[in-house]
This record gives sequence, C-alpha cells and structure tokens, in this order.
Amino acid sequence: MAEAQAVDYGRMKAIINCLGDGVIVSDIRGIINYMNSSAELITGWRQKEALGRELSAVFSLYHAETNAPLPLPLAEIMAAREPMGLQHGTMLRCRDGTGKYLSASCASVRDARGELNGAVIVFRDISRQKKAEEQILKAKEAAEAANRAKSEFLANMSHEIRTPINGIIGMIDLTLLTPLNSEQRDNLLTAKKCADSLLLIINDILDFSKIEAGKMKIEKVPFSLQELLGEIMKTHGVSAKKKGLKLRKQVGMDVPNFLTGDPTRLRQVIDNLVHNAIKFTQEGYVSLSVHKSGEVNGKVHLQFAVTDTGIGIEPQMMGKLFRSFSQVDSSTTRKFGGTGLGLVISRQLVEKMGGSIWAHSEPGVGSTFAFSLPFLPAQESSLPTEPAPATRPGVSRPRTILVVEDDRVNQEVVARLLKERGHRVDVAANGTEALAMHATKAYDLILMDIQMPRMDGIEAAARIREREKGGRHTPIVALTAFALQGDRERFLSLGMDEYLPKPVRMEELYEMVDKVLSAGRQAAFRGRVHLNADGELVVTEQEAGENTELAAHLPELEALLAELQAACAVCDLERTELYAHKMKDLFFAVDAEELKYAMFKIELAARRGNSKEIDTLLSRFQDLFATYKKVLDNRGEGA
Repeated sequence: MAEAQAVDYGRMKAIINCLGDGVIVSDIRGIINYMNSSAELITGWRQKEALGRELSAVFSLYHAETNAPLPLPLAEIMAAREPMGLQHGTMLRCRDGTGKYLSASCASVRDARGELNGAVIVFRDISRQKKAEEQILKAKEAAEAANRAKSEFLANMSHEIRTPINGIIGMIDLTLLTPLNSEQRDNLLTAKKCADSLLLIINDILDFSKIEAGKMKIEKVPFSLQELLGEIMKTHGVSAKKKGLKLRKQVGMDVPNFLTGDPTRLRQVIDNLVHNAIKFTQEGYVSLSVHKSGEVNGKVHLQFAVTDTGIGIEPQMMGKLFRSFSQVDSSTTRKFGGTGLGLVISRQLVEKMGGSIWAHSEPGVGSTFAFSLPFLPAQESSLPTEPAPATRPGVSRPRTILVVEDDRVNQEVVARLLKERGHRVDVAANGTEALAMHATKAYDLILMDIQMPRMDGIEAAARIREREKGGRHTPIVALTAFALQGDRERFLSLGMDEYLPKPVRMEELYEMVDKVLSAGRQAAFRGRVHLNADGELVVTEQEAGENTELAAHLPELEALLAELQAACAVCDLERTELYAHKMKDLFFAVDAEELKYAMFKIELAARRGNSKEIDTLLSRFQDLFATYKKVLDNRGEGA
C-alpha cells in the first residue's frame, strides 16, 4: 500500500512539474512545503530556497498601476470552499526585483476527512500577453488619433480650398457681366464649367460621411456627350498647342449624343487620361475616340480610348499601372511630376460606373488607355436647361445688405455681385465690426461668414438675435466654406435663417437673397438659441420641451457626465475626450444640436490638450444641460 502511494505521489509530482503553470503549496501557517519547477522559473526562487519560507516572502504581490503592496489573502483562501483569483492588475515581485503580470487560482487544501491542512496557488506569467494587449491598445489609440487628424485635416482643407475657388468663380461671374466679344465669353464659360467640375470633385473627396463610409455617389442624369467632349478638347487644346501636338477627336456615327449617366465622373476620367497623354508626349498627336461596342438590356456600351505617340511603357512595368502612388519609373516623377494617383482614381470611378479600364503600350511608340461604360439612352428634351448668359440683373426694390467676410477677395466678389443686382452693400471684416454696424443701421439682410478673427459668425449671430429679441428680426444667411455633411443643420440651429456654401455661384446667391428677402421674415426668431445675461448660448424652453428622445436618455447622459467631470478633475485628457465623444454621439442620436455642438467643443479642446479651455466649456455646458433638464422636469410634472 505504501509502495502504491509512493508511485502515485511520484507520478503526480512528475505531472505537476511538467505543467507550464507555477504551483506553490503551503501549510495552514503559510509556510511553503512544495514548489514545482515552473514556479521556480516564474518567481526566480529555487525550490530548496523557498521551502520552509513564509509564502508572502516568495509570493510577493503589488498593484501594476499604483505599485502598492497587495497582501495575499491567505486566510480567505483557506476559508473558501471554492477557488478564488487575484484582482486585475496584480503583479509578482520576483527575487531579482523585476515584476511579472500574473493570473492565478488559489484554493484551500484538505485531507480525506475534509480537514484543512494548507493552501495551493496555481499561477501563470501573463506578461507577454499584457505587453501584446498594451501594444494593441497603443496601436488602436494611434490609429484613432491618425483618423481624427485626417478628419481635422480634411475639414480644414475643405474650408481652405473653397475660399480661393469662391474668388475664382466669383471673378468669372463678374467678368461675364462686362462687355465681351464672343471668343472671350466662350473662354470664360468654359473656365467656369471647369471650375464647377473641380468643385464637384472636391465636394465628394472632402465629404466626411462619404469618406468614412467608403461611399462614392454615382449620378444618373441626362447629358450631351458631344458637348462634354467638346469642352474637354477645348480645355486641353491650349496645353497641346504649346507642345506642338495635334489633338484629335473621333466619335463613331452610331454613338448616341444624349445619354444618362454621370457626366462629372466621365469628364474626370477622360480629363485625366488626356492630361497624362499630353504630359508624356513630346511630338506627334493625342487622340480621343469613342465607339459603340454593343447594346445589352437596353443599355448602350461605349468604348472610350485615348491614344498618344508618347514615350510608352515597358512591358514589365505595365503591372504598376492603376496602383495607388505608383508610377512606372521613379525618374518619371522628377521629369513630369505627379503623384501617381490619377490612374487608380480613374479605375475606381470607371468600376463604380459599371465599366472596366485597361491599357496597351509600346516603348518609344506610344500608349492607348481605354475604358468601357454602359449608358442608358436619353432624349434631348430631358436635358437640364442651360442658364442664359450672364447679363446685368436688376431688382424691383433695392435692399440694404451687410456682408460679413474677412477675406478681401470674397468681400469684393459678393459685394460687387449684389451691387450688380442693384442692392446697397456694406462690408464688415469680422463679427465685432458687424455688431457695431448693426447697432447703428437697419439692414434688410446679413450675409455672415463663420470663421473670422476676433469674433466668429456664430457668436455674432447669437448676439444679434439677443439684441433683437422681441423686436425687429434681421434675416441672417450663413455664407461659409464649411460645407460638409451636417453643417447646414448646425448653422440653422444656431440662429441663421438660411445657409449658402462657398464657392458662391452668382445664380445661387441671387436666388437665396431673393428667397430670404421675399419671405418677409420679420417675425420673432424661431427660438432655438439665444444669449443669456452672461453672454452664453442657452436653449429655449420650446426646444428642450419638444425633445422627448433626450428625456429618455437622461440617466445615461448623467452617468457619462459624471465620468467626464471626474476625468476633467484629474486633467485626464484621454478620458475627457473619450466621454465627450460618447456624449456628442448620443446628443446627435437624439437630435439635441446645441448640446452636441457644445460637447464637440470640449472634445476638440481635449484633443488639443487645452485644460483651461475645457474647464470653461464644461462649466457652460453644465448650465446649458441644466436648462434642458429643468424644462424636461417641469414638463413631466405638468403631464
């Protein structure tokens, strides 16, 4: 019997020593009486050194974040009938002073009669796992930071690009109002269409929602193919002529003129291919051809091809075509410029429109880039009516209009366009000047830029609304380069009567001005936001009282606000940004625009590391949130 027990003990000891987990056993006094080889490796203590020592000497624990000692709850372990673990973030201090993250299971040891005779701890070194988790977390945070930076960059680029385009289109419109010969007028109209086409492309590239969702809208509108091709050829004719190249166009007799598709995207693809052909051709010609390749299910399939007599492409380099940031030869960039994005964008657009694109080339002879697309036929009567050439417009009743704009070119463009219409125009360079001018003169309309020095358009509009409260109402139109999804709704909720994104087209400006002025909106302001006695934005009772969804989410919002306040109290910018972002998303979901915008400002301040600004913004938000809650509580009592 004793021999059998010895065999069982030897087998059990061998099994335990083969475990990857460390095992330490102590008696009821906490003195170590067994330790396996894995425990030696993890703790750094040899078995002969550990045996007979107190468990706390060999198995010394501390908290990973605070570095505070964590006493091993030996009494609780022995008293418990079920195994128990260690708290999250527990680390073991090894014999050499280094630390290791642990996961462990602790249990009491009892004999055959159930009598307590010690405790056993089975533990594992999870330091590598923890390190991997930390690296993943850091990578996630870095990716999120990069995504935020990208979003901010695109938002800023949207604003910065639109401002000069506004000047370009505005000056073209103004020049079209002057006496011109037919060639000059034709050139300007072509330039304007090119600028409009550029703007349409920028609109999609810089639209937050489309980029984040990976969506690109393809339109289906009727258009004239011959007219589009003619404009493209004229656009590239000057650069081809400068290089002494012949620019040819060939359209098959069976190709229908009127089609339904996306003319803007089609123009973008052809523009890119013709531009590349001219760029890489030193002598000879560039040809654009269109042929009908068939009809399937009522759709006309057309094949477009751009052929040149340029430098050509080596066969082994053809695989680099249509790849992002890729050109067939590094010397190409130095000699001809470009990023290598043009062809991959063209491929994506063609595929989005349901077609395919390919290329053939021979070094020293030339290249052909071709693509095929399906189109639905259209009738000439379905084409949108072209606006009549610009003439000097007039109005039956001139009005007094204040243009608030800090960019001098845009000041001149908008002011001159309005004066051509017969209106009287004053100009202010920022919100402070606008307030001063509004105090001394009654305006029929204010066109308000948003981003300006000294005082922005939002604050200026709010102060004008406060000044006019209960009296005269001056219509305010947000005239701004902020033209991304959600901007219009935000500006309307913050006191504007209408919204017009830059660049401002002459026809759209006149239409908007006439619409706002003819509405005769001298009634009281709709009542969403106004300034209180301290000059802070607050919400009206009507707005808060109508928001039933917000009331349902109050407990969740209050819990998030508590977390946000705690993070702000210890200047934890990461947690501040996190909870501000969560609250912003929830306010967006329940359509609480003012609260969402206030929380967005806190999120942005945290991202920029501005603790002082966060304190100010949080104090204002708490007052605004309290107003909502008070109105909702009163409404609940009344019900």
